[in-house]
Amino acid sequence: MSPDPSSILIVDDETLNSEGLARRLQRHDYRVTTAKSGREAIELIGQRRFDVVLLDVMMPGMNGLEVLKLLRRVDSLIDLPVIMVTAKGESEDVVEGLELGANDYVTKPLDFPVVLARIRAQLALRQTVARATELERKLEARNKELEATAAELAEAGERMKGDLRAAARVQQALLPAVPPAVPGARLARAFRPCGALAGTFLNVHPLADGHAGLFVLEVNGHGLAAALLSVSAGHLLARLSGPPGKSPGT
Repeated sequence: MSPDPSSILIVDDETLNSEGLARRLQRHDYRVTTAKSGREAIELIGQRRFDVVLLDVMMPGMNGLEVLKLLRRVDSLIDLPVIMVTAKGESEDVVEGLELGANDYVTKPLDFPVVLARIRAQLALRQTVARATELERKLEARNKELEATAAELAEAGERMKGDLRAAARVQQALLPAVPPAVPGARLARAFRPCGALAGTFLNVHPLADGHAGLFVLEVNGHGLAAALLSVSAGHLLARLSGPPGKSPGT
C-alpha cells in the first residue's frame, strides 16, 4: 500500500499564482489546498492537517508574518513546516520570518524547481524526525518493560533465596542432633553448611552386637532437588538398617 500523498497549503491572495502553483504540485502527487487570505488559512489549519504551508508575506488584512506568529503558538517548526514566499529583495521580511519561526523561504517570481526542492527537503526532515521520535518512544517503552522484568526477576530471586535458606534449615534439622551411644566408641559430628542448599546428608545408626552403621551421602549438584534426594536416600538407608539393636533383615 502506497503512503498517503503529502498535503500542502498555499496561502496567497493572488488566485492565478496560487492555482498555477497548485496544478504543478499536483502533477508531483501532492494534495494541494489554497487559501486567499491569512484568516482563511488559519481556519483551514484548524480544521485539518497539513504537511507544509507555503505562506505569502504580502497579503491584505492579515499578512503572512502575522499568520506565522499565530501558527507558531500552536505548532512547532517540525510539526508544521512553513516556507515563506517573499518579493525578491525584501530581505527584512526574510529575516523577520526566520526569526518568527519560518523553516525556509522562496522569492517571487517563483522558480518551480527551487520551490519543489524546498518542499521535499522539509518533508524529508519532518519524516526523519517523526521516525526518530517513534523509535525513541518504542525504545522507552522497551526499556520500561525490561526494567519491570528485571524487578520481577530480582523479586523472584529474593523469594528463591528465602526458600532455599528455609529448606537448608529444615535439612539441617533432619540431621541427628546427638550421635547414638555405641559401646566402645565415641561419636561426634560437625556440620558446616555452605552458602547454597546442597545434597549432603549424614547419619549414624546403632546396629546389633555393638556395631554402628555410618553413612555420609553426597548427591552431585546443588539446589532443592539434590537436597531432597539426599534426605530421601538417608531415610531409606535408616529403614534398611532396622531398629536400633537389631541386625538388618531380622
